[in-house]
Amino acid sequence: MGASEKETIKLPVHRTQYLTFLTAGEEYAISIGKIREIIEYETVTTVPNTPAWISGVTNLRGKVIPVVESRHQVRIGGEPHLQVSCVIITDVMFQGRA
Repeated sequence: MGASEKETIKLPVHRTQYLTFLTAGEEYAISIGKIREIIEYETVTTVPNTPAWISGVTNLRGKVIPVVESRHQVRIGGEPHLQVSCVIITDVMFQGRA
């Protein structure tokens, strides 16, 4: 065998980092590449005739942001909002639009 046959080919390592969070005692993760920012759970204004999984909207520097309840999305119960609750602002696609 030649020296080249014994060499190990090293491929680049791609590491993905995740934000982990608890919802009703269950741990979930989101790739940090999808997260824009994390803000305190402050005033959320309810909007009539919205699905149960949308708790309302919040104002983020003049932009109206819908607040989606992850508990409803994964069909689990639990306390609605604790002192340590926060809002994770993410980029999502909805009906082909960002």
